[in-house]
Amino acid sequence: MGSPSTTKTLVFDEHGAPEVKEVTTTPAEREDIEQTVAVMGGADWERWITFLADRSLLADGFTTAALSYIGSPLTAAIYREGTIGAAKSHLEATARRLDERLGKTLGGRAVTSVNAAAVTQSSTAIPGIALYVGLLRGVLGDAMVAPIGQLVQLWDQLTGVRPLAIDDEGRIRLDTWELDPAVQSAVAERWNTATGDTIGELADLDWFGDEVRRLHGFSVPGIDYTAAVDPDTLARVHPLTRATNPHDAHDHPHDHPAPPALEGRAPRPTACGSAGGWRPWRPPRYGSRRRAWRRRAPSAT
Repeated sequence: MGSPSTTKTLVFDEHGAPEVKEVTTTPAEREDIEQTVAVMGGADWERWITFLADRSLLADGFTTAALSYIGSPLTAAIYREGTIGAAKSHLEATARRLDERLGKTLGGRAVTSVNAAAVTQSSTAIPGIALYVGLLRGVLGDAMVAPIGQLVQLWDQLTGVRPLAIDDEGRIRLDTWELDPAVQSAVAERWNTATGDTIGELADLDWFGDEVRRLHGFSVPGIDYTAAVDPDTLARVHPLTRATNPHDAHDHPHDHPAPPALEGRAPRPTACGSAGGWRPWRPPRYGSRRRAWRRRAPSAT
């Protein structure tokens, strides 16, 4: 924010060959910042907690946690000092407000957990992040803590199995292994020398590729993806069912009834794992009405 940012980034050509390029992003406009904060900040989190608290649906000692990220100085200009960083700061400020409120009313708490680097659909689209994560894996190998391992550590800390590892701003820190000075120095050295010719030696690209494929349901151990597949045989062995929700028994998605108004009703989980009421699939012609329904109910991310 405030000035252009130039960084190295990792891309793959049409044949899958890795390339290291420099990209420059222009300064974010005010609208860009506001929209990012609205999507990734703490507003939805606070609305959701308020919705539940106002209906006496929170137990004594209730704890809520949101995930955040700080990252390396190598990616700070595009991440923590950019629009995403503004959203993360808003999220962490929201945690402090909620923590004070929950502590007074329920003896509860709200925290942010600063997790370490991981391959996600969103992070790989941010300039520089894919390169950084690949190099980090190249330095650490299997010592790099996977997301599930980080969440196990978070659970242990929240349930008292391990003491809370909190920084001066009250954030749980699960990223200390990533930001260890020796690790960051090794990653920075590789970052400075990374080119299209050397990246295969400096970063673990095989691991990175597998992580990306796993996001889309592939790279499952034991599956031969080169084997011929007969769709008719699969349909007989594993017949597909249209309805996965007891409310979704209509013959065609166009036949879904409009959901009732959601004001005054507690949200219920949906198949996608969020909360905010009934959200059937709709063709584009229902798009404006669907957006209106979604604005009425809080959501949790």
